[in-house]
Amino acid sequence: MKNKCEWDPNFIRKQMLYLEGKKDDENLSYDDRERIAASIATYQYLLRLYNNELSFNNQGEMPNMQYAPSLIMQLFIDNMYDVEPFTAGDKYQHHLDYLSSLEEKPVTPLTINQKTETDIVNNVKTFWEHLSPTMTTEINKLEKLNPHCYQFDQKVNYAGHCFFDYYQRLPFLLIKKTNTLQDELALTHELTHALEFINCDYRGQALGCEVYPYLLAKLQHDYYQREGIETEDAKNLTHKLHNYALTDLKICSLQLKALKFVETNTEATFNDLATVFPEMDADELVKTLLIKSSHVFKNAISYAIALKLQEAYQDDEPTLINKLEQALTDKDYNFIEDHKKILVKN
Repeated sequence: MKNKCEWDPNFIRKQMLYLEGKKDDENLSYDDRERIAASIATYQYLLRLYNNELSFNNQGEMPNMQYAPSLIMQLFIDNMYDVEPFTAGDKYQHHLDYLSSLEEKPVTPLTINQKTETDIVNNVKTFWEHLSPTMTTEINKLEKLNPHCYQFDQKVNYAGHCFFDYYQRLPFLLIKKTNTLQDELALTHELTHALEFINCDYRGQALGCEVYPYLLAKLQHDYYQREGIETEDAKNLTHKLHNYALTDLKICSLQLKALKFVETNTEATFNDLATVFPEMDADELVKTLLIKSSHVFKNAISYAIALKLQEAYQDDEPTLINKLEQALTDKDYNFIEDHKKILVKN
């Protein structure tokens, strides 16, 4: 029997072959055809990951400043189109303003541990069992759908990711193995996305898509503090999440400032735009302009929402957990709308 903390390539191939045989079914709806096509591409990518055919150090080359300033401007404008729902009419500016009032928190290096992948999974499941019997049942169902849904890898350059078969609703979780407590919080983060994938019409492209993982991270931190489990590292990880969100806020602010300049000065060149940010060299400015806008906006706004909800429920954790249960198991429950009055307050 394979290690339950490692993807099973035979299982992946079996699912991919099933979808390959299904994709030309004339009875499929257009949406199902799209889901199948996306899922086949995901399975191909998973096999390449599993077989170490991808390099995580190759981030792609930035456009050459000397030869492609016009290309950089177009790429930036295309990038910002993804966040038009967030920027139109400054609809969500109050969330960014709320974050701008916060300060960074001190962070110290995390303690190295010798936990196995199985230890990490078991520790996280213990936290979820403490949190909610309902959530534990959902994780058990997830593992039944895919008995080999976990994969840990030291080479990946992000904390974690949840891949998904959109047609069969099968999750595949990839966690960067750092041999620190970060591994457990990253697994909780991706499990949260997996439950939303399985039970709901996934809202990953919607505003607030990271609210649930941020709230679970706070609950996990509080659990570790109460139980006396690696308390300093747990605190440091919540500080890191906080600082990441503030870094995303700075990127949002810079990109919004650049966008307003470009919209006001329609004939502006990259050199014109660079004069707006004299403190940055050209390479640094290009890199920041082309960071995926939708990613940083969603992260920053989600974190602001999560903080407001933590404050609202700071004396009533059971109700917050109940709301999270609803959000992760009931596709008809609109978590954000339910808390609209709380969220419009700065």
